[in-house]
Order: sequence, then structure tokens, then C-alpha cells
Amino acid sequence: MIAADETFDGTWPFEPKFFEGAGFDRIDQGEPAANVRALLEAHLSAVRSNPAVLRALLRGEVGVDQAASAILDDDRLDAICRLCLELGLDPTNSAVILSLRTWTGAVDEAAVASLDDGGEVTIAQLAEMLLRLLHTSLSNLALLDPATDLTTALAVAKQWQPTFPRD
Repeated sequence: MIAADETFDGTWPFEPKFFEGAGFDRIDQGEPAANVRALLEAHLSAVRSNPAVLRALLRGEVGVDQAASAILDDDRLDAICRLCLELGLDPTNSAVILSLRTWTGAVDEAAVASLDDGGEVTIAQLAEMLLRLLHTSLSNLALLDPATDLTTALAVAKQWQPTFPRD
């Protein structure tokens, strides 16, 4: 990642601008679960502040622009690597990557869908729903790779375990 204060020996003509969601490395709430929530809420806030970008990428408004697709892919892989760090997962494990790519795709789709409904769902509500989905995704990761050590990930995600009202 290029540092925010990089000037490229004075050749950079503009002050770099970063939005909330870009700084995965700058979020540190002290606890992994709080970091994951903060990362997710920062991403959802960034989408709400600048909805056109993600909407265009996900709804095909940019066609099959390979460069735009690569940016989205790179951002998702950055998010996955940070999630692996927070959850104690191996970022080189293909089952982990598949599971977390599925979740990050759901995050982006939910973010755009919440824009389409006029933003009636708050960022906190959307984040809670998506964190419960993350818990479920992590729980099901063993289906893809039974040898994956999920001890830390499930301990972190335990607070997001879905609860259902009883009859």
C-alpha cells in the first residue's frame, strides 16, 4: 500500500484523498471482533457516501471494464487478508478464500441493495446482519476443508452467532 503522505519525490500533483473504507490498516479498535465490525461499518459508510462507484461495478454500468473489475477484486482481497489476520485464518487456504470471497460479495450486494431501498436500514443494522452471516460462513467453512483450524475465528465470531426466537 502506498503511504498517504507519499509525494513520489514531489511529482505527485495532488494531495491524495482517501475515503473511510480504504484504510484497512488504520483501523485498530484493540479487539479482533471490534476491528471486524469497524472495518465493515467503514466500508458500508463509504458505500453510502459514494454509492455510484460500487453500484456501477456491481450492476454492470461499467460493462466489462477489466481495470474496474481488478480494482474491486484487489479491494476484496485486501479485505479478506485483513479478515484472516483478525480471525486467525490462513490467507493462503483456498477454502478460507472461497468462504470469505463469498461473504465479501454478499457484503457488497447488501450495501447496494440497502441503497436501493432508500437507506431505511441503518448501517448498524446492516452490519449486524452481515456479521451474523459471517458467523454462519465461518461455521460452514469446515464443509470445504475439515482440517481448517477455526478455533480463533469462531471464538471471535461467537458474539455474532444468529439467535432465533422460540415459538
